[in-house]
Order: sequence, then C-alpha cells, then structure tokens
Amino acid sequence: TTQMQDFGLEYNRLISLVPWQLALNLMGAADNPCVLTGKVMDQENMTAVGKEIPFVQHIMNASRLCLAVYFDQYDIAWEMVKATKDLAKTNVGQSVVWRSSLFEGLTILSLARMTGDRIWKKRAKHVISRVEAWVSKGNLNCIHNLYLLRAELAVLEGQDETSVRASYDKAISSAGR
Repeated sequence: TTQMQDFGLEYNRLISLVPWQLALNLMGAADNPCVLTGKVMDQENMTAVGKEIPFVQHIMNASRLCLAVYFDQYDIAWEMVKATKDLAKTNVGQSVVWRSSLFEGLTILSLARMTGDRIWKKRAKHVISRVEAWVSKGNLNCIHNLYLLRAELAVLEGQDETSVRASYDKAISSAGR
C-alpha cells in the first residue's frame, strides 16, 4: 500500500485494505472475526472514511456480511443485509452486488430455519428470483450461487435428500467451472 500512496492512488489503497483485512479475519488473524479491525485497518476509522468515500463503506458492509455468515453471527449478518440493501443501485455491474446477494440469501434462509417464520422464506425466494434474473440475462458468474441458494431452500422445505444433494452437487460443479 505504500507504493499506492507514493503514486497518489489513495482511493485504490483504501479500497484494497478492506478485502485484505477480510482475508486476514478469515485466516484467524483478528480478535473478533466479524469486526474488520486488525493488522491493516481499523473498522471504526474506515467507517469515517466511508462517509467520504461511499464505496469503501459498501465493501466494508459486504465484507462484514460475509464474515457474519461464515461465523454464524446472524444478528450481525441481518444488520449488514439491511446496510447493503441499496448496493445494487449504487454499484451497478460490480461483483460485490451478486456476492452480497449470496450472503443475503444465506442469512435469510438461516433465519428462516432458526425462527420458522414464513416471512423469511418469502424473502429468500425474492433473493433467489433476483439471482435467477441475473443468470437468465447471462451472468454466469453467479450461477453457482443460484444453485447453492436453491439447495438451501430445498433443505428448508424438507425436500428429499436425493434432490437436495443434487442441488448441492450442481452448486459445487458449477463453482468449479
């Protein structure tokens, strides 16, 4: 990041810190895995930067959503889902949008399983239909996400093990491609 500063690429430096800290958190190098504070950045300080540079805040929220899902912190995940609700409007064409939709769907499906509340299932179907629309328009980068969300929905709906396993297998094979 020093070279980015030397070349006056401060914006690029700032947005590279978030995924770097995300990777460190995933490797266990943070006191709290769901807080983006550690070796390369401090979440509180970066939140102040995010007020000046909204994309920084967007990728922080999306990264925290990812971490919260990975570490089963669904209260934080739901807060980050709400914080990223306008991501598709403000970051058109960015991969952060479809990645966040995956974690949004996984959060909602987990909340549906935990609470048994039908509103979560309805919200999950909405996320799945959004991803289906992207796939139908040719975004093959998120087809594995679609299969994974469908597999998770199949589990929620109590479908037979064979069809659930087939859905997970589609997700795995398409991700590999």
